Amino acid sequence: MKKPTHQKFIENAGWVFCAILAVGGLLDSISNAINLINIKVAIIATVLITIGFSILNIIIKERKINWVSNDGKEFVITKIGKKITWSISGVVLLIWLPIVLNTFTLNKKNSAPKQPKSKEPENAKPVFEKKSKSYNVLVLPFYKECEFNGISYDIGAVICKRLRTLNQLDSLNISVEFLDDSIQLKSIGYKYAEKIMQYHNADLIIYGTYSLKECEGDGHNKICFNYVSNIAKDVIIKSSNVEYDMKSFSGINDLRKGKGQEEIDGIIYQITAWSYFHHNKFVSAIQTLKKVPDYESNFDVLETISLIYSAAQEVDSAFKILLRLYKCMSSS
Repeated sequence: MKKPTHQKFIENAGWVFCAILAVGGLLDSISNAINLINIKVAIIATVLITIGFSILNIIIKERKINWVSNDGKEFVITKIGKKITWSISGVVLLIWLPIVLNTFTLNKKNSAPKQPKSKEPENAKPVFEKKSKSYNVLVLPFYKECEFNGISYDIGAVICKRLRTLNQLDSLNISVEFLDDSIQLKSIGYKYAEKIMQYHNADLIIYGTYSLKECEGDGHNKICFNYVSNIAKDVIIKSSNVEYDMKSFSGINDLRKGKGQEEIDGIIYQITAWSYFHHNKFVSAIQTLKKVPDYESNFDVLETISLIYSAAQEVDSAFKILLRLYKCMSSS
């Protein structure tokens, strides 16, 4: 008598599954990059196999499975043989093997010595209120590329004080805070800066790098200003600067005067101007835009001034600005 289909399936299915899972487990443990089997899959598979094994036991107890021996004799099996039991056990073992190996590898990596880290933004209370109506500027400590005889500048704090002074003098409606407990990295990166900005409910984050003249060899201190902003869609300005571009500066006095911070000033003035514009304070908006560094050669600023003049129904003034804009475009 030929073996019935269900017998052939039961006899061979276990070994097929073993082979497939063995290959999968081997690839997973070697690469440790592609998780062919994760803990969720392992639990689900184990539960399904356990249920299937239990159902098989129930069927066998009811004497509902007939079997054919190698010599062709037909009989009814009364219990699950060792071959099937070991096959199923092997399947479960191979399912969990990659999980165990990955856990061991991860623990080994975690035991390696690590550099001390500053607090992640999630562990700190947000600096600004979420419903704040002011334009929130967050300044981070600047990374020191080198240190000479213990000399260093707290550049972030200097910039923060300058912006606060600017806010008082020009009534800019900005709120400036210095996050002195933030992480200090040479390459903080756009994504991490944006993450800090969003967590602290800031609209603009300022960070960067500096180096002392004793380290440079050309007699000049160097500084790199970076920023990321969360700007309204109707503001036509550069939203970020994350390039590593070191520029010379003589010292703290240069920073107090705003050297190298022209783009940052431009963002703050333009944001303030748009706020005035939306409240129909056209004169204040135009006066604020004219404080943008080199505004007379800035196409976006001139175009905005012309737009505001038009909204204020000062056609002659708007036309004059357009002529100036045309001349700038012709000469460029």
